[in-house]
Amino acid sequence: MATAKGNSKNIFIITFILIILLAIFTVRSFVTSLITAGALAYLFYPLYKAINKKIKIKNLSASIVLILIILVITVPLYFSLNAIAREAKLNYLNVKTSLELRNLGDSDCEGDVMCSLSSRLNELVEEPQIKFQIQNISEKATNYVTNLVYNTVISLPNFILNLFVVIFLLFFFIRDGPDMYTKLKQLSPLKKSHTEHLLKRINEVIYAVVYGLFLIALIQGALSVLGLYLFNFSAPFMWGFIMMFLSILPFVGPPLIWLPLAIIRILQGHSSGNNLFIFQGIMLIIWGVFLLGIVDNVIKPKLIGHKAKIHPIVILLGVLGGLKVFGILGIIIGPLVLAILVAFVHLYEEDKTIFVK
Repeated sequence: MATAKGNSKNIFIITFILIILLAIFTVRSFVTSLITAGALAYLFYPLYKAINKKIKIKNLSASIVLILIILVITVPLYFSLNAIAREAKLNYLNVKTSLELRNLGDSDCEGDVMCSLSSRLNELVEEPQIKFQIQNISEKATNYVTNLVYNTVISLPNFILNLFVVIFLLFFFIRDGPDMYTKLKQLSPLKKSHTEHLLKRINEVIYAVVYGLFLIALIQGALSVLGLYLFNFSAPFMWGFIMMFLSILPFVGPPLIWLPLAIIRILQGHSSGNNLFIFQGIMLIIWGVFLLGIVDNVIKPKLIGHKAKIHPIVILLGVLGGLKVFGILGIIIGPLVLAILVAFVHLYEEDKTIFVK
């Protein structure tokens, strides 16, 4: 009798594992859509709660939030991708043309430090090897950004399918989020205290990644585009997109782009006697130091507080690995997956009896 019970239990476990593997195999193509929908639902759930508090009808509240998400994300994204692709090509052509036609540094710079520095930089740029490297780097960067954008736009059928899955999942994640959360706690094989602790930690990690990385990166990217546009810098969408990406990576950030752009503009203005160029360069530096700096050093810490301080290594490996595995959405998915893994490891370190009920 005991043997029969044991065999039944083993058969159930094996069957259960096989069904799980089959289910994973079935939905593997939509893992990115699943995680994207989950992240968006988490981001916009406070809005759903506020709307549902007034309307009191779950389906209607979730539908309103879904329509707002589609309008807020997909429409600007479509136009931004097109703008980035155009600007990337134009930027490469401008760099190539300026390198071919460059004829600066002829003026007398005796006693003028800024003019001497500008002339020296121009001489360096005129050297064939450096000119070739600048053009080569510019071409590779441009091709990467352009291909990234075009691949997203051209693979329209696949994009539409995934977008449909995201919208479908997003509706139910927003509407039934608390019920799913409760069910997850009930199904957990861990001790109740461990389950509560782990879910709390995961919630903090998701909050830190979604708000501390994703939302802050979007804000800095938007402000970067606005600053470059206001001060008449070329390719604002392309540079803004790159600065948004850099704002996620530790130890770098938007200054890696806006500071050289500003310095080059100031040197151009000094060499040509164009005070407007100098003014634009100085204003971009002020914009970057104060406005972008406030977002990173004031708003970001206040937004996430002391929640889930994620190690820079986790962010760096998550972003780069996520890009390789999941594409552009891996910028968020990668750090999120690794940060949740670290949360599991920390909990196991704290108590080795975690899997005992």
